Amino acid sequence: MRIDVGDHHFRDLVFDDQVAAWRGFPLMRTGFQIDVQTGILQSFSIANTVYGMHFSVRFPCLAVPSLANDLSVAHDHTSHQRIGIGPSQSEFCQFNGPLHILLHGVKGSRDKCDFWAVNGSEFKAQCKARLEGVMQKREITEVSRMLLEAFAEVDRKDILLHPDRPLQSEQKKKLLSALELIARGTPVQYVLGKVPFFGMDIHVGPQVLIPRPETEELLQLALERIGRAQNVLDVGTGSGILALGWKKKRPDSEVTGVDLSEEALGYARRNARENGCRVEFFSMDFLDAANWSRLPVCDLILSNPPYVPQRESEEMAPHVLQHEPHLALFVPDDDPLLFYRSLLEFARSGVQKGGNIALEMHPPCAEDVCKMFSDEGFSSDIVLDLSGKERFLFAEKNK
Repeated sequence: MRIDVGDHHFRDLVFDDQVAAWRGFPLMRTGFQIDVQTGILQSFSIANTVYGMHFSVRFPCLAVPSLANDLSVAHDHTSHQRIGIGPSQSEFCQFNGPLHILLHGVKGSRDKCDFWAVNGSEFKAQCKARLEGVMQKREITEVSRMLLEAFAEVDRKDILLHPDRPLQSEQKKKLLSALELIARGTPVQYVLGKVPFFGMDIHVGPQVLIPRPETEELLQLALERIGRAQNVLDVGTGSGILALGWKKKRPDSEVTGVDLSEEALGYARRNARENGCRVEFFSMDFLDAANWSRLPVCDLILSNPPYVPQRESEEMAPHVLQHEPHLALFVPDDDPLLFYRSLLEFARSGVQKGGNIALEMHPPCAEDVCKMFSDEGFSSDIVLDLSGKERFLFAEKNK
């Protein structure tokens, strides 16, 4: 491989742990020739020789292999892989890494090579290179757009109309940091710090679950089926999405949200402030019946409690298991109905006659939860989610 990089000396540039942190992308899989001819380089050529396939690149770009952080980049050993440092000079080096190529924009012979995108269009290409194999192509496109909107402060229209608008230095730092976190498995929602939910911007972090579409379905169904309620209780409120969503659509309701985690409630209170919702949040262990005297008698309980048996953690995606709070996800294998039983016991005296309960459930347990409420005199109904799973329980107290 021959790579001409103008007057920049290879070894003046590559000993930088930021370079080694990138994975790069396989030459033969990504249409390398097309990618590098989109205005990044002055010239590019490719040729087959007796030594194999050679590339020749000229402009302020550097091609380096993908390496672990603790590996050096090159030996001074003769090889058919060449790095040219001028039109008539070449230095023979043996790469220590797999033959992956990554382009880095450089300003001078000793600048850091940690970010080569200079505009939105090139950042999209960098996202593709960094995230290929981590997520699907369509997801990569959406992630690059979201990152540009969040950290380069451009909207969707600007991204489309002005793809060559230069990125500022501070924007590049934020984009690089965000891209690396995502490449290493951090959920995009945590990197961005907020997500849209029911027409609201909801702040999230590792102390709260990322809102799921199913929970938005639960809220929409509750608003349609129940209509109005004077006093509403959200048990296991987390970031506050159910409580805030109800309050936003039914501002006359008195809404309370409770959670064991004070850290989660910090997010809920912030979300209430920023979305103009007056909701009371406080910390309590709902599983301890001694705490129930602190709660008002209500007309409606909304809840998306922990419901995944611990044994199923092995089947969960790594980005969920490694980043989202287990306290909000899992229940003991030997008592998967733990929270539903407590909700039922509370409802005996804590929900008025004619009041309602709307719950999200683990589909394998749906029939058991429904029977439990029906046996206590509630009119219970299982509702499927949009994927056809038994996801929601709606129960009305008859006595």
